[in-house]
Amino acid sequence: MSSGRRLRLWVGLVVICFLGGCSTFMNSTAPRSLLLLPTNSGPVSQLLKQRVMLTAKGYQQEFIVVIRIERTVIKSAALMPTGQQLYLLEYNGSKMKEEISEHINIAGSEVLAIQQLVYWPIESIKNTYTSGLGWGVIVNPTFRQVAINGGPLLSVNFRGKLIEVIHHQKNYRMEIETMEKTLL
Repeated sequence: MSSGRRLRLWVGLVVICFLGGCSTFMNSTAPRSLLLLPTNSGPVSQLLKQRVMLTAKGYQQEFIVVIRIERTVIKSAALMPTGQQLYLLEYNGSKMKEEISEHINIAGSEVLAIQQLVYWPIESIKNTYTSGLGWGVIVNPTFRQVAINGGPLLSVNFRGKLIEVIHHQKNYRMEIETMEKTLL
């Protein structure tokens, strides 16, 4: 093999390794999943019954959600208007149990993380989504937003009795109406 071919081969290998390294680095800044918050830093114990309208890719689906929040556990279940179960979730702060229908294309941990971003106290959100890990958080009484690497990931707008959740990177929107709330 001539020295010119060896040099081209060597340069080609270096370029391939460099590009492979760059793509690996770029993937490390890809959107992360939402985080689950500690159950013991949550709100007062309560039971919520909600009507949720999910809009994604021009399609809308309404369902009923029941959430039970306690200091040691959060449980959530969703039903179609026909009574068909979409999911049943339970999180005790360290372990998650989930039963998810094939009709729903969202991880159970994401569902619970969204519910926690809506109901957990501001300090708990700030303590979990820290800037040292690349997270950005904006929270006030009417708006919450979690961002990663400078780009918004999820926003929550409190508009009277309605709560609007927008997942910016997965392009879906939920409108939540609480029909019943019982303190436990």
